[in-house]
Amino acid sequence: MSNKKIRELLLDAGVNQLREFGYKSCDKTGIMSNFVFASFFKEMLEGTKGKKPAIDKEIDLIISEIQPVIDSALID
Repeated sequence: MSNKKIRELLLDAGVNQLREFGYKSCDKTGIMSNFVFASFFKEMLEGTKGKKPAIDKEIDLIISEIQPVIDSALID
């Protein structure tokens, strides 16, 4: 499976889970740019890491992309 496909599946899973938690406005853009969505998504990704080593690299990449969103909100 390609990295792009893995990324899309992870994003879809994250969005679906956040919507189940009640965040109906969550989408693929928001999950990467909204502090609340990104924070929950990071926790989900960290909980998944190590269970399927083939996707760990993509998990690390996504976390590295959303970490600045989380950090900037904590600084403000």
